[in-house]
Amino acid sequence: KEESICFQDLKIVNDIDVRDNDSNDEGSVSKFCSAEALFEMANSSCVSYRICGHPNRTIIVRQDRDCQDHTGGIVWETAYLLASFLEQKFGSKDKNKSKCALGQTLEVGSGCGLLGLVLSAAELSNRVVLTEATEAMHNLMSNVKDVRRKFHETNAVEMDVIAQQLRWDNCELDTKNGGDALSGKFDTIVGTDVVFRKDLVKPLLKTLHTFSHSNTKVYLCLQERCVDAHSELMQKAPRYFKVEDQTQELRNTKGCAWGVQDLECKLIMLSSRRDRKESSRKRKRVKS
Repeated sequence: KEESICFQDLKIVNDIDVRDNDSNDEGSVSKFCSAEALFEMANSSCVSYRICGHPNRTIIVRQDRDCQDHTGGIVWETAYLLASFLEQKFGSKDKNKSKCALGQTLEVGSGCGLLGLVLSAAELSNRVVLTEATEAMHNLMSNVKDVRRKFHETNAVEMDVIAQQLRWDNCELDTKNGGDALSGKFDTIVGTDVVFRKDLVKPLLKTLHTFSHSNTKVYLCLQERCVDAHSELMQKAPRYFKVEDQTQELRNTKGCAWGVQDLECKLIMLSSRRDRKESSRKRKRVKS
């Protein structure tokens, strides 16, 4: 049996959410604990995430710790943070309320697939398409296959989730080859730690824009791994989207404060500007 560590069992998640920022010693200890816990997870063969309110639903994914040519081999901490944030923000314990608040969901840079699989298992999305570059597809597809099989055996329910290749710098070709999986627009798009190279920022934004409609919401949970790439994102994103910083809301979410305080993770929400353009065109027609 392969070793597995569950995200919700980490001390940093169950610790006091709001720490005394005036205590330098406490802050140092806090950051050390976070780094130690996340290092342990990164070196585990498998990691897992328990779905809130569903005792039989635990998502387990295998990490490819030996990969050297891409960053999709391990589950990054931002995937846990965004999964927890979206589950608490949009999940409902009221059975009378409608499920699948995120609708049709696309994940870019899925890595091992944990985030998208959580959104499907938690019934936050009615359909999820997980995407990655060629190098990371083998492990991603294997995880999706295993989780779908185990989920059906345990819950007698099929998960509507699929893995598909999508390279941001080859978006048009991969969209064409993706068939029905990538044939339409999505209600929600998610991505974690997808800003790491300056030259890929514009292709990423164009990809996000391609799959967005007028009401699409894009959630990006990021660590500033490359200063130039992050600056490029904040400079170019407003050309495609309305940009809203939701980092404080992430910090206030139960079990997520450590990500903002210790790791300086950020949560950015992008929404379409197409409605503004349409309103502008209508005003011009009225004037003419």
